[in-house]
Amino acid sequence: MEVSSHLNSEKFELEEMDFKSSKDDFSSSYPGLKHDESYALDCNENNVINKCDMCPREAKFKCSRCEDSWSCSLDHGSFHELHGACAPFQINSDSNVGRFLTAKRDIRAGEIICCEEPLIVGPNQETNPICLGCLAEIDTSYVCSGCGYPMCDEECSSSAYHTQECLILSRAIKPTFTDSFNSTEYHCILPLRLLLVENPRVSDLLHQFKDHRVERYNNEYWRTAEQHVVKFIRERCSTDIPQEDIQHAVGLLEINCFELRSYGDAGYRGIFAIGSLASHSCSSNAKMIFGKEPPFLSKLVATQDIPKGVEITTSYLDPLLCTLKRKQLLSVGW
Repeated sequence: MEVSSHLNSEKFELEEMDFKSSKDDFSSSYPGLKHDESYALDCNENNVINKCDMCPREAKFKCSRCEDSWSCSLDHGSFHELHGACAPFQINSDSNVGRFLTAKRDIRAGEIICCEEPLIVGPNQETNPICLGCLAEIDTSYVCSGCGYPMCDEECSSSAYHTQECLILSRAIKPTFTDSFNSTEYHCILPLRLLLVENPRVSDLLHQFKDHRVERYNNEYWRTAEQHVVKFIRERCSTDIPQEDIQHAVGLLEINCFELRSYGDAGYRGIFAIGSLASHSCSSNAKMIFGKEPPFLSKLVATQDIPKGVEITTSYLDPLLCTLKRKQLLSVGW
């Protein structure tokens, strides 16, 4: 399944790509990035291999403008491009908190920090009927002929978001939906989409995130996921996907997803390669603005001046919530 990626690009193989043949196309699309396989030498005259900014792979391209950004592929390199200039963020890592964002230069209030599509997107865990194609809130007058989930119409049921998961879901007994009921049948959808990602460059980005398995083990949603996600995928859909892999997918999503839109009793969420790296702060300096229609192009925007080197943060919660409620929600989800 070719799940939505930053560029909706072709599938990249794990083996060495033919960079010579792709170089011209790449340069015309991303003129600031150039093919570069040269190596620097350390003090002992050993080759220093540059790593991709987005993943642990060896870099093949670097930015010709700032000469301080490296990428392994076209799609990973594109995250550094922002309207013909260098994106103003830098990805850092800490053994305690994992990866996070800082300002690579002074960022002005109102400035766009990044612009990206979600790596994967899908319905909330419990929601009123929602189309698995376009994610619009719908009634149950039309259901997919394969899996039985409500959809807008035949076009949505055959969309790229749904076709491969439908092959898995159709192995189970068709679920029953009502027009105004928060169905538990949606718990499995987004974890299944993550597990079905085929593009290795997208998979690399997803699995850079932490799932906080130790902290999550046997908490309330762990038990819920065992019932409505693990058992559903393994038993009702008759797959041999390991329990550990399914819970890993659940954890990645629970810890790193944003809710992109809520219709009240229905909604959908997604995970972003850059935006999901922004840590939470009740006094944040940036805000995610989400696209409401496919491909759900979203922006991380500075809400105040951010000096160079300062961490870029956003709020995971409604700022109007009281402190007690915010603490309660953060302790459960993060």
